[in-house]
Amino acid sequence: LYPGLVLLPILAMVFFGKQFTSEEPLPDSAVLFVLYFLALLIISPLTSARTSDHFRAAWLFHTNPVSRPGALAYGQLMAVVAQFFLPLGLLVYTLILFAAGWSVLDDILLSLPLVGVVAAIFQFSDRNLPFSLEQKSGGFSTLGSMLLIGLVGSVAGFAHYGLTFIPYGVAGGTVLAWIICLVTLRALRSRVA
Repeated sequence: LYPGLVLLPILAMVFFGKQFTSEEPLPDSAVLFVLYFLALLIISPLTSARTSDHFRAAWLFHTNPVSRPGALAYGQLMAVVAQFFLPLGLLVYTLILFAAGWSVLDDILLSLPLVGVVAAIFQFSDRNLPFSLEQKSGGFSTLGSMLLIGLVGSVAGFAHYGLTFIPYGVAGGTVLAWIICLVTLRALRSRVA
């Protein structure tokens, strides 16, 4: 898990390393790619938290059924955000602001809720409870969820790129994205089945 999380800051430095020695502006497409690649900072730990060496201990979930598994999924998502996304995300956002300037702040504010929506959709699509699956080498138990997240993340990234060509499109998209994110997280939290 941790070696994979180090990839993102290294990737950001590769993308933006030339910017520190060059006078040319950073392309918007490079900034948006890194911003939406940040979704992996959330998805990777969520996927890893489904498995355990002691997966048989998950019998507790089956003998005492959880009436609102959405609350568990929401709590797991918030723990991953606090433990993995915030520290590395702040580092990457700082690098992006340093390399591209304050003009990308609106892009960052738009990508944040969209990454949250992508993570919530992953939690909706993968119904397994935390630590309830056996660790398998090379298992494909979450392949469908990962493909869905790749599709949703790509659509969000291309929509964001399209909004950059519309006057005040990014600002309007930011407000709409935050509303969608909050509604999605609330729906995840209150999910019953």
